[in-house]
Amino acid sequence: MRRVKNGAELFSRIDLVFPDVKLTNGIPDRETLGVRISRGDLYEMETDGGLLLLTRADGFFRLNYILTDPSALYSVRPDATVAVETAYRAADRSVDDTFDRLGKLGWRDALRRVRLTRPAGGDIPQGGGFDPYSPTAAEARAWLEACFSPLTGCLPDLCELEDDLEEDRLIAADGALLRFREVGAVSEIRHLAVLADRRRRGLARALLARFLELRGGKRCRVWTGADNSPALSLYENFGFVPDGMKSRVMIFE
Repeated sequence: MRRVKNGAELFSRIDLVFPDVKLTNGIPDRETLGVRISRGDLYEMETDGGLLLLTRADGFFRLNYILTDPSALYSVRPDATVAVETAYRAADRSVDDTFDRLGKLGWRDALRRVRLTRPAGGDIPQGGGFDPYSPTAAEARAWLEACFSPLTGCLPDLCELEDDLEEDRLIAADGALLRFREVGAVSEIRHLAVLADRRRRGLARALLARFLELRGGKRCRVWTGADNSPALSLYENFGFVPDGMKSRVMIFE
């Protein structure tokens, strides 16, 4: 594993690999990769079957891959904890087959997600009121850490949260927040977190209703745990339905 230092060289190799890709979980956009390179957080593993990129996170690495030879994934044996997530259509068995094989090679199944989408328009159910709160980036990060595992939660760093606060991409009450992004014509919920001692007060429902009001009937979507019954019920009550996409997270330790 070596640190990536030359962005132009990396981008050129990505362009060469993409036309022949057989298996990928996506590569971050070039601006994001550039930031990771400048911070010294991006690493590459040698392979003849495409590209294996690892981003240093909170005591572990996140793996992104674009492979012309899917078997290259089976050789990943870094001396560190690695998390990899792949999103795919529910009808596509190839990713499940690949991840099942990883399980036999020492990886563990950590989380399965499903994606839900709410069509544009439609009435918004009543969500109840809440007292708006403006957390600092550090507070927001602490709340997310209390509600999500760093390994599977795709937690933003402080710089990202500061941008969210500046760009009004975060709706919050004291001890609860909803964080979102605009992805093309879709508003995507990235995190909905309520601290344990603030639950059962209707805050998740209130924040979700406020989010939908602010989006003005725009199409919205969210990823949530496939076995997280309370979250699934909440979103479905607001008109979100499974759209045929799911994902798996696996961990190598």
